Amino acid sequence: MRYTIDDLKIIDPVEHVRSHPEMYLPQGTLDGSMLASRIVGDVLMLSDGWAYALHAGDWWIVASEIDWIQRILGSEWKDYFQKIVPFPEAGQNAMHSGVLLIAFAQDLMTFDEVSTHVIRGEADPSELEVKVREAPQGWKRAIAFRLPVT
Repeated sequence: MRYTIDDLKIIDPVEHVRSHPEMYLPQGTLDGSMLASRIVGDVLMLSDGWAYALHAGDWWIVASEIDWIQRILGSEWKDYFQKIVPFPEAGQNAMHSGVLLIAFAQDLMTFDEVSTHVIRGEADPSELEVKVREAPQGWKRAIAFRLPVT
């Protein structure tokens, strides 16, 4: 069989991840600690610095002394969450974990030293800023997410 350009289909990365959790999550099971660990692993693979994870109530927070998203994508930080971003440092066919958060989190925010961005959901960032500020001093980027109640 020969394929033509008409056979190509552009997929939405977030929808693809959502509709195929078995491809992206261990046993296809959604787990906050696993998602937080994936982000921590991404950060540690990119730097010799520290990464901090906190489970506070139903929120998961990951912070680091490097702005790993800026390091990967520069000013296009939204792509970290909206696209499947290749991660060659982690091996062939590896990807960064940000797209998993937007695909599965109910609420998702990112913080840098001067701004807060609500990426998904309706949560009030002020309720988390106190927890984020509890991370070790010197952090440059933090992500907070909450999974849907099942």
